[in-house]
Order: sequence, then structure tokens, then C-alpha cells
Amino acid sequence: MSKKFFFLISFLLFPIMVFAKDEFVLECDKGNYYIDDQFICRVSINQDASYDEIDFNYEFDDGIELVDVRSNYEKVWQITNDKQTISAKTKSDTQESGLQEYGILLFKAKTDGIHSIKLINIKSKNSSNNTELTYDDVNSEVKVISTNNNIKEIKINGKVLEGFTNTEKLYSLQSLDEKINIEVTLENEFATITGAGDYTFAKDSNELIVPITVLSENGNQKVVLIRFYKDDKIQSGSLNGILIKDNKNNNLIIDFKPDVYEYYLNVTSSVTSLEISPEAGNGEFVKNYGKQTIKLLNGDNVVQIRLKDDNGNIRTYFIFITKTIKNASSNNYISNLKIDGYNLEFSKRVKNYVLEIKKNVNKLDITPTLEDDSASYIIKGNDNLTEGSVIKIIVTAENGARATYQITIKYKSVNYALYIFLVVAVAGVGYIVVKYKGVIKDTYKSLSKKFEVKNSVKNTNVKKSIDKKAPVKNKKTSAKPVVNKEIKKQATTKNTNTKKKTTKKKKANKGKKKKTSKKSKKK
Repeated sequence: MSKKFFFLISFLLFPIMVFAKDEFVLECDKGNYYIDDQFICRVSINQDASYDEIDFNYEFDDGIELVDVRSNYEKVWQITNDKQTISAKTKSDTQESGLQEYGILLFKAKTDGIHSIKLINIKSKNSSNNTELTYDDVNSEVKVISTNNNIKEIKINGKVLEGFTNTEKLYSLQSLDEKINIEVTLENEFATITGAGDYTFAKDSNELIVPITVLSENGNQKVVLIRFYKDDKIQSGSLNGILIKDNKNNNLIIDFKPDVYEYYLNVTSSVTSLEISPEAGNGEFVKNYGKQTIKLLNGDNVVQIRLKDDNGNIRTYFIFITKTIKNASSNNYISNLKIDGYNLEFSKRVKNYVLEIKKNVNKLDITPTLEDDSASYIIKGNDNLTEGSVIKIIVTAENGARATYQITIKYKSVNYALYIFLVVAVAGVGYIVVKYKGVIKDTYKSLSKKFEVKNSVKNTNVKKSIDKKAPVKNKKTSAKPVVNKEIKKQATTKNTNTKKKTTKKKKANKGKKKKTSKKSKKK
């Protein structure tokens, strides 16, 4: 019995505890950053032991620069940056522990590409007991999106295209070769190209037009047309005019002339498509190259209008349309975060939080308010919550830049002192009951018998007392009549009033008689 009791107490008094590993984290906001954009990297520490100072050095390439170092908890932390050493100290020498997102590094992008940021020589210190912990180096990468869609070089059948510039849209070249090979070299490794490769003149065709399209990493398109011809044949096909309407049915005016074959048009980012309606003057439209509707992409777009004359010669009109890229917002901040039933001290620049909840809570009612209406958000991990669950609120800006706010779930701490006391008390009572079950039973029987005897004697004495006090039957009793004093008083008052009225009446009658006798004497 004693062994079982000991194991029961041991199990109840020593619950299993899981401790998180100490860690130092560098996390940079993910998103579509461009040259001259600023981005933030966050520094946090999660340490069980107390600390009041954190130091580290930093390294990064020349493609980015450090603009500022600050803390979101300025009431707690003071951060300095001196000769590539960042030091954070608590104010008033207070001690901190647990998870702290204490530092923010603000960078600016100078060049596109992937940039690495590394923190080294990381130490946390406790000045009160002169202890120090060191951490492994940490690093994070940031991708700066390229807008470069320039062509570095074009080769035609192995020869460099002389006089090429990225501002020119159309090149006309005479070729005596039936087969043509085009090679294109780009300035930026993240751009993509279509149009390079091998081409052949169609049978009995005098003209070959090859579009070369370069798409930058940010989706800006460049189009260059290379027109190959065998000889200068006279082409009589022509247009009388061109009508252009956008997706909102607005007319777009160009200065059209029948003998001008290249036109350039700029539209805003709100224009998504154009309807082209050419009017033929001489010749017939080549199939699919007359009236047409095109969907516009960001950057360069090209429309070709082709007419065939009676001799089969083709005349081509070119319309180059440039759609400007909208400067989409990069704002992915949450301005306010409401969690029903909880008071979370929220700051839009702080991305990591710890929230204590009760064990029976499976899901939280979370309502984020975004700083920019053009942004959107999703919430992940807000189901079947347990100790250590991480809820992520992912905000996507209009330009695609993403930011993630994290809430780590922690159960409210248990008062183990009270828990142990109650367990020991209950277990002790249970042990006593089991151990001395026989003694308690015998004692209960003995007390019960004594109680029964005592009650029996008491009941007998009570009965005798009642018999002695009982009244004698058939005994005559005399009692004086009770007179109600109030009634007697009222009767006396009534008699007195009656006598007074009678006396007044007699006096009145006597007075009348005297007056009558006086009148009779006068007569």
C-alpha cells in the first residue's frame, strides 16, 4: 500500500515539463523589393536565463546599405551601432528573459539580386552575476527584384547587329539567306527572352518579321522587331486610317498618314486592352492582321497591320504601344490587431508575440485591420490550439510584398504550490481512510450505541416531566369578567356629552320664556 501511495504522489507532484531551446533569430521581411526600396530585418532572442545586454557584429555585401538601427521597445531597450558592432542594453539595468524581438535593422537596396546579411559574434550578458551566453552565427537573404529588360547584344547568323540600341524598336535588314539564326544576350540574368532561334522565309515570301521579347523580373516587357527582306519590291498596299479604342471605349488619337508605317502610343496602367480597326485603302488585309483586339502587358506591345496588293506583295504597318507600370503599394502593415477576450499590446513593426490562453480554447477570434486597403491577409494555424501552436497572419501588399505576424500560444501557468497542497491533502485523507478503516468503523459503532442510550434516557425523563405538568381534569375555575377599558371610557364620555346637551337645552328654553313674559308686560 505504501509503495503505491508513493508512486501516486510522485506522479502527481512531478508533471512532465518541456523547455524550449535558447535561440537567436535574424528574420528579414520577404517581399518584392526593388532598387532604392527599404526593407526591415528583425532580431529576436529566446533565452530561459535572464539577460540585460546583447551584442553582435554584422556583415553584408555592397548591394545594400544599413540605414538605421532601432528597437520597437524603446522603453525597455537602448540600441547603439558603433563600427559594425550593435549593442542592446536594457534601461535601468532591468533583467529580461524569454522571447524578445528587441531590434530592427533598416536596410536600403542599391542593386538587384540576392543579398546576404550575416550576424556574428553574438553574445547575451547578465551584468548582475557576470554570466555570458554565446550563439552561433545567423544569416538571412533578401531578394531585390530587377526591372532590367535590356538587351546587351544581338547576333544575326553569327554576326553582331551593328548600331543596335535598346531605344530602337524596329530594325530592317536585307538578307540573301533563306535561313536566319538569331542570338540574343541580355544584361540581367533574371530576365527572360522569347524570339531568339532559327527562322526560314516562307515560300514565295519577300518578308520575314521576327519579334524579340524580353521580360524583366518585375514583369516589364521590351519588344524589338527585326524585319528581314530579300529585295525592295514596290508595295502598293495602303491604309486610309486607323481607329483605336481602349477597354473603356475611349478613342485614342494618332497622327496617321498613309505613307508612315510606324506609330508609337503610350497608355496608362488602367488600360487593359485595345481594339484596332484599320480602314483599307488599297489591297486586302492578311488574315488575322486586320481588325483585332489585343490584351496589353506592362511595357512594350506591338500591333502589326498587313495588307496584300494585287501582286501578292505585303505592306506592314506597326503600332508600338507602351503601357506604364503602376507604382503598386508595398505597404503590408497591420495597423491594429484585435483578439476577442484578450488584450495584446500590438505594434505594427513587431512581428512576433506570445499569448497566454486557457487550455480549453481551441480557436481565437482574430480581426486584423490593414494599414493599406489594397493589401490582403490570410490567417493560418488558428485551429486546434495547443501549447506551442503558432498562428501566422500573412499580409500581402499590392506589389506582392509579404509580411508575416506570428502569435505563439502559451498556456496560462498553473499554481503548482496550491496544486501540490491539494494533492497531498486529498491523498493524505485517502491514505488515512484506507489505513485506519477498521478503527474508524469500530469507533463509529461505539459512538452510535452511546448516542442511542443517551437518547433513550433523555426521552424517558422528558415524558415524566410532561406528565407532572399536565392539568387536572374537571376542576372548576372562577374568573372575573374582563371589562374592556376602552369601551367603558367611550360609554362614560357619551353619557357626559348627553348631560351637557340636556342642560344647554333647558337653559335655552328658560331664556325664551323670560323674553315672552317681558313682551306681554309691555303690551
